[in-house]
Amino acid sequence: MPELHIKEIAQAVSGTPVTGKKNKRIPECRFSHYHFDTREITQPNTLFFALKTENSDGHRFLRQLDAKSSAGAVVSRGFPDVEASRLSIPLIRVEDPLKAAQQLAVHVRNTHRHVTYIGITGSAGKTTTKEFIYHLLSHKANTYRSFKNWNNWIGLPFSLLNMTGQEEAAV
Repeated sequence: MPELHIKEIAQAVSGTPVTGKKNKRIPECRFSHYHFDTREITQPNTLFFALKTENSDGHRFLRQLDAKSSAGAVVSRGFPDVEASRLSIPLIRVEDPLKAAQQLAVHVRNTHRHVTYIGITGSAGKTTTKEFIYHLLSHKANTYRSFKNWNNWIGLPFSLLNMTGQEEAAV
């Protein structure tokens, strides 16, 4: 999607922007990429969402993110201030980072109404069907398809957030 300013993101997700010890005020940073896995962050201007799952806690990987340029993170309000003060990246504190990703995806979708969205449901064959529809549509329109098999309550928001904003259709 087009770049979003940290303050616009914070407002869309009912969050509070904060900074680490190296910054005195909220930076004028913008984000155009969104992810929940620090190992896969390769683009500058990426906003990381520290998701908590049964097997992992994204807050544990914020130090790795701190080393990457032009990055920021969405963290839970329970993330300790002492830990936040050790980071040089901007943070947005929210109640639940996953819910924040979902809220931001809704915000972005509502501001990009020119895109036709196609959702596929079912218990089997969704990824194959997605690829088939994508290949059919892409000959006629600028079409986006979700990354990998990001087709659940976690992947869907990140699929929407990582669109370029130039698409006419999305599967």
